[in-house]
Amino acid sequence: TCSCFKCYLTGIPCKHAIACINYDHRRIEDFVEPCYHKEMYLRTYSDTVNAGNGPQLWPMSGQEPILPPPFKRTLGRPKIRRRRDPNEPKNPNKLSKRNQVQVFSKYNTQEHNRRSCNNK
Repeated sequence: TCSCFKCYLTGIPCKHAIACINYDHRRIEDFVEPCYHKEMYLRTYSDTVNAGNGPQLWPMSGQEPILPPPFKRTLGRPKIRRRRDPNEPKNPNKLSKRNQVQVFSKYNTQEHNRRSCNNK
């Protein structure tokens, strides 16, 4: 028995079971489920499957063919950027300005900015 239960779910011995089997000097192949053996694989695919007739030889129903639904243009401005997947990472090359201190370049101070400067 094994506490990971992987060998019970798959039918293939896990690494813990393989270690125990090797310790007892037994063959690992004896502990694999029969559905994974080569003989079972060959027996499963021994019968041939005949190909069906192509669409040209199918009987005609006499009804009109099924068409796709009509295309409806959505309201509003079309989206320029694609919608990102929630798991997709943000752009690593773009730096965020959040929590950064703004410095007025003319006087090299943080007290005011260009808009609030009285000495223009």
